[in-house]
Amino acid sequence: MSVPIGLHTVWKPGELRISQEFGPASEVEAGLRLEVRELNRDRHEVKMSMKSPRKQRGKGSRSLAIGCLGGLVLLWAVCQAGLRINGTNSEPVGIYWAISKPLARGDLVFVLPPASSIFKLAKERGYLAAGPSPAGTCGLIKQIAAVGGDRVTIDSTGVRVNGIRLKNSAPRAADDAGRPMRAYELSDYALGSEEVLLMSDYNPASFDGRYFGPLSKTTIQSVIVPVLTWK
Repeated sequence: MSVPIGLHTVWKPGELRISQEFGPASEVEAGLRLEVRELNRDRHEVKMSMKSPRKQRGKGSRSLAIGCLGGLVLLWAVCQAGLRINGTNSEPVGIYWAISKPLARGDLVFVLPPASSIFKLAKERGYLAAGPSPAGTCGLIKQIAAVGGDRVTIDSTGVRVNGIRLKNSAPRAADDAGRPMRAYELSDYALGSEEVLLMSDYNPASFDGRYFGPLSKTTIQSVIVPVLTWK
């Protein structure tokens, strides 16, 4: 004699009720199968919810990466438009902007040094940081001290242009680490039409034309003006 089971078919998902009447075993079996499926589904949802923070972290990382990339693209675009940043002490540290005008004595300019032994040495000693110039250094911000036709003298006492000694132009015998420094010696030299002498009267320790001499005008990328600087 079979004894009926007092469990009723599951009528709603996840619901198990005590029967008012004993039903056939087939209905009970069907109800139990439904209950097992509901339990499996609930367990799957728990697993999914446990994984969701990881997915959110992944989305956050992707958003951060996209934001950083967007920032770099924006910075590149602003630099292409004319932004220049000076982090050295040769001129006041700060933000400069490139403008379009004919070169003239006294202009501040942004320069990419040529590939030469003196700039290689400057990079090795840490006078100039690494960068995109032909010399493998960062760009320079200097002042045009002399142009084509000007007569230049450079010696141990300083730099003279057309007989006038420039402020803070005396070369140093050694750098802060005690390494010897040599001036680029000239005596009443007349600059060619495509030559310029680049100096800084702001800092007597500037690495400038007193050490590397005249440069070609082609090294000048633009005339610049200060936007926001601090000492």
